[in-house]
Amino acid sequence: MTDTLISDLTQMFSARSNAGVISAREELLTYECDGSTMEKFPPNAVVFPESTADVARIVRYLHERRVPFVARGAGTGLSGGMLAIEGGVIIETSRMNHIIEIDPVNRCAVAEPGVENIRVSRAAAEHGLYYAPDPSSQAACTIGGNVAENAGGPHTLKYGATAQHVLGLEIVLPDGEILALGGNAGENPGYDFIGAITGSEGTFGIVTKITLRLLPLPQDVRTLLAVFETVHGATQTVSDIIAAGIVPAALEMMDNTVLHALEEAFHYGFPLDAGALLIIEVDGFAASLERQAGVIRAICEKSNAREVRIAGKGADRDALWRARKRAFGALGRITPSYYTQDGVIPRHTLPDILDAIKQIGAKHDLRIANIFHAGDGNLHPCILFDERDANQRKNVLAAGDEILLLCVRAGGSLSGEHGIGIEKMKAIGYMFTETDQQWMRGLRSVFNPDGLCNPGKIFPTGKTCVEVDVRHRKAAL
Repeated sequence: MTDTLISDLTQMFSARSNAGVISAREELLTYECDGSTMEKFPPNAVVFPESTADVARIVRYLHERRVPFVARGAGTGLSGGMLAIEGGVIIETSRMNHIIEIDPVNRCAVAEPGVENIRVSRAAAEHGLYYAPDPSSQAACTIGGNVAENAGGPHTLKYGATAQHVLGLEIVLPDGEILALGGNAGENPGYDFIGAITGSEGTFGIVTKITLRLLPLPQDVRTLLAVFETVHGATQTVSDIIAAGIVPAALEMMDNTVLHALEEAFHYGFPLDAGALLIIEVDGFAASLERQAGVIRAICEKSNAREVRIAGKGADRDALWRARKRAFGALGRITPSYYTQDGVIPRHTLPDILDAIKQIGAKHDLRIANIFHAGDGNLHPCILFDERDANQRKNVLAAGDEILLLCVRAGGSLSGEHGIGIEKMKAIGYMFTETDQQWMRGLRSVFNPDGLCNPGKIFPTGKTCVEVDVRHRKAAL
């Protein structure tokens, strides 16, 4: 069957000058994992469509032959959401990489799924507009993947995740039918299918065109860097800023381990004896920003911040955000491997939860670095280890599971932006009852009744529900 499959798919693209299908074992190694290397599953083939018609043709062929398939963008995901765990075919959208339209009148953009996130804002900038969701991997991650995982980023705190910025979708359903939803009007009557598809982790079909909401560039911006002796002081400041009635555009935290990694890699001049840093950004009308920055400075100083700097516009601010978005890569300089978790907690529990995460690391003899979207409680603890050591790998998985349970028991969530994928399937029972899961499976089956589109994701095959009553979770540890 595999030889026939590859032959048929190759024939579909035989008239093209560049290869439309790859199937050699060594070529498929690139596609056996995503940004996390904890799990690896090679596909039987990878196919490269260049249009919606290509995708529909491929999907119809695979559907007729009962072959599983998975859509893949840049492969920057971190939950195994686009792994071909049952073999079959990866439908790689990297050649569907055109910005079809920037519409300044209706403040929207239309893009294919293989367009890198940052390209949308660059294309819109000449019209005084930009695309707000900005994942740390925005220079590489693609809009199609952002829709699949409902990606966020530092500016999610004020502007929301991908779901708040998707106005329309074109999607190839798992039987090859093409469905168009929404558009540039912004309001659509009836059921919110766009909302259901955004964040469905590629299990409802393959998105081939996305209409995105664009926002006016802020009139002005103030970006502050606050240096704290302790993580506790930094995390308490996060809650105090929001309690003061200020919702920053972004509120990010990096701990001492991350600072050391950044300095070793890029020499930004961060203080290596600091316990934690906060990057705090407010934007909007220029007249209001000085007051907001002053209030934030006072709150930081009340929480014993050692220093509060206001970054200069342009190069200084760009360097600060470049450091934040390079942080995960910098950790690779100080450890052979790292495993990034993605839980969410209520802001007020940050000090206690970070203490508990430190204890989990000590229990399993693991070092944990913390860099995360502090303003909305979206944690990204990075567990440092060597994946060549089987015992360390076992301890890392156990620690990651304990962190997720900790987040849910605090009244939080299993994921803020990375998704469930295969990484958190066994943990989904921490948050959802069997009945909850049945309803969600039922919705998925409406779009994907045969289970061929991205199979084996999100829901475990057996009963794994843990008795965590979602109606009576603890508000704090």
